[in-house]
Amino acid sequence: MTLPTRRDVLAGLSALSVATLASPSILRAVAPLALYGPPAAPSAVLAHAVKGGFLKDVAPAAVFRAWKTPDEMRAAVASGSMGAVVMPSYAAANLHNRGLGLGLLNVLTTGLLYVVSKDESLKTVASLKGRTLALPFKNDMPDFVMARLLAKAGLGQGDVTLEYTASPPEAALADALADPAAAADAVADALGFPPDIIAASFPTSHLSAIPARAARETLEGFYGVLAKANPAIIGGKLPGDGFYLV
Repeated sequence: MTLPTRRDVLAGLSALSVATLASPSILRAVAPLALYGPPAAPSAVLAHAVKGGFLKDVAPAAVFRAWKTPDEMRAAVASGSMGAVVMPSYAAANLHNRGLGLGLLNVLTTGLLYVVSKDESLKTVASLKGRTLALPFKNDMPDFVMARLLAKAGLGQGDVTLEYTASPPEAALADALADPAAAADAVADALGFPPDIIAASFPTSHLSAIPARAARETLEGFYGVLAKANPAIIGGKLPGDGFYLV
């Protein structure tokens, strides 16, 4: 499938699966810091940061743990048991707008969602008409983004059959990209994937470390697209200045 351009992202055509590091505070951790991430490549950045000692000056006892489903993650954040967590960007905005004290530190990837097929005739979203598509996480980022893409392509309900599955099988923060094998090894146990599979995913994971304020314009464009279908997705409004911590 052809990949959308940056202009497409701002126009709402892109499958922008942006994971974010969200935390109520970015000061030196008083208690041991537990970093949580999804079963996806951005988690390797956090796991590598912990195992490689990149956090020794601010959180020497930091540990990394993986969350399995978005519902599990949201419940843990709401209960206060996750202090710092990688999550979809819209989820961070939603939880912030619900008054949970969540703030955005950075964007760890500029795109994780792909449509994968062995059928080389599938070149556009419109070419999915009459096909069956497997999607992880119903009523979450992949589902929301796909709904907008299908609508943009002029495909209505029933044109594509969606089958949902429960889950998808800067310093460390550039170092992980330079040494993907080490980063993959750091997160393999937590994610339950072989290190070589995780390392192979890095080139298409668009790993980054974009400060929250630098990503604000693009995020707000993306949030606006999602909110057209259902404002509740982002908590009813765009998050204000207090959401963007750095």
